[in-house]
Amino acid sequence: GLGGDANTIWHCDNDSGLIYELLTTDFSVDRSALCPAPWPYGIGGDADTIWHCDVNSDIIYELFTTDFSVDRFADSPSTIPYGVGGDADTIWHCDDASNLIYELDADGVAAGLENKSAGIAAKMMAAGVL
Repeated sequence: GLGGDANTIWHCDNDSGLIYELLTTDFSVDRSALCPAPWPYGIGGDADTIWHCDVNSDIIYELFTTDFSVDRFADSPSTIPYGVGGDADTIWHCDDASNLIYELDADGVAAGLENKSAGIAAKMMAAGVL
């Protein structure tokens, strides 16, 4: 997985089981740490927020940007979390089992994620995508 913003690049690798911060200048590794679960697939966020998911755990994690440890977590809406991104307010998440893209409320991570996907479907239908 790969995510971030103009100033920060987050990367996770399921072969190594590591999360990396890459330098934006040359994509070399600035720092790394073990992932909270063994099959990291999704990572995203910005300079102040890291969202992470693991294909074998049904969990979406928020990680501390300082040391990549788990800040908080919640159950994924489905069973094979595959990709995640967003910012401090909104999480975009896709799942391989459901073949859906979810918009999740980041404030809901503490008490379980709020699935706002019905709104996405309506937006996509209005745009003629569905």
